[in-house]
Amino acid sequence: MSTKIFILLVLAIAIFASEADAKASLPQTCGKALVNRVQRICHGECTAPFEVDLAGQACVKGMTDEALKTICCP
Repeated sequence: MSTKIFILLVLAIAIFASEADAKASLPQTCGKALVNRVQRICHGECTAPFEVDLAGQACVKGMTDEALKTICCP
């Protein structure tokens, strides 16, 4: 019985660690740094053709340069 609990505990820790690594791999950019990043990637302002919570997405969840480019760059 204790072996099963130990295995479940190890699996739970492994899943938690892999989720934390996935979140950490996305660059999180907020405020002026986000504005600078958009200007660097798009060579200007964000011109998203639809309303998007870019600050919430890039700052809280993180966003790759490619995703930022797809949303913002013409």
